[in-house]
Amino acid sequence: MYARGMSQRDISATIEDIFCFSISHEMISDITDAVVPELEEWRNCPLKKCYVFVFIDCLYVTLRSDYEAKECAVYVVLGYDLNGRKEILGLWDQRE
Repeated sequence: MYARGMSQRDISATIEDIFCFSISHEMISDITDAVVPELEEWRNCPLKKCYVFVFIDCLYVTLRSDYEAKECAVYVVLGYDLNGRKEILGLWDQRE
């Protein structure tokens, strides 16, 4: 939900509406902060020299920027290596 542009308070309210239990916006912030190092590690990992297949697809999501939410295209690049293992090689939104 955070990646789709919802604030921590919005996420907290949504969880309470759907699952009927409360979680503080501070805990939401702690959870998202804990994921950031793993995300940075993924972003900086080197690509393999060869991918047998590469697929490019697009999905539309609502992104928040400068207090404005708008629908944007997000391009996903998926690669299969020589062992048949698939990896997400990158995600780019239409602004990049």
